[in-house]
Amino acid sequence: MKKFEKRFLVYDSSRADDAERYAFRAMLPYNEVLPKLAATIKRDITPEDMKIISKGGAAFIVDFYKPLFPFPDATFDFNMLALGINIQPLIDQMNGLNTLSYDVDIVGNKLTTSEAQKKQFVEDATRYTTNERQNEALDIIQGISDAYEKLRGMGNFTSDFSIREIYKTCTLLNSENGKVTFNPHQISDIRE
Repeated sequence: MKKFEKRFLVYDSSRADDAERYAFRAMLPYNEVLPKLAATIKRDITPEDMKIISKGGAAFIVDFYKPLFPFPDATFDFNMLALGINIQPLIDQMNGLNTLSYDVDIVGNKLTTSEAQKKQFVEDATRYTTNERQNEALDIIQGISDAYEKLRGMGNFTSDFSIREIYKTCTLLNSENGKVTFNPHQISDIRE
């Protein structure tokens, strides 16, 4: 039995573009809060930190600072204030952010869509055949299309690609008794 191989049908660039725009808009709030976070916690936020933050929000702050707590048995807020950091307003803002489900990269200290994620947007916007019958139909349609292009190249045929116009103007075909056949009179009129 022949192994099925998917074949390209169509790529919807507007769908991929829309997905990328949506991802960009989803990252905007993060890109606004990250500089505030760096200033508040008084240290640079690395690209890896940014990726962690984009997946888990404020949990990053707790994980980062917990080993530095001067009073391990006290509350997080108390320890942060003991470190001289009033982080709660920023945590509240970060907790309001949606977790990003995108693969991100850091460019210019900002979150951006990774190349792998962009490729996924393209893949999601591309349709392929899903079974062998679709492949067979595609082969037949491609054969018809190729034949029509050859006939068009011979001259005196439509340049309009609508099915109705192809059917109406391709006088080499006859339709009798529900079947499409060739028109012998038109065939004999083709000259070298």
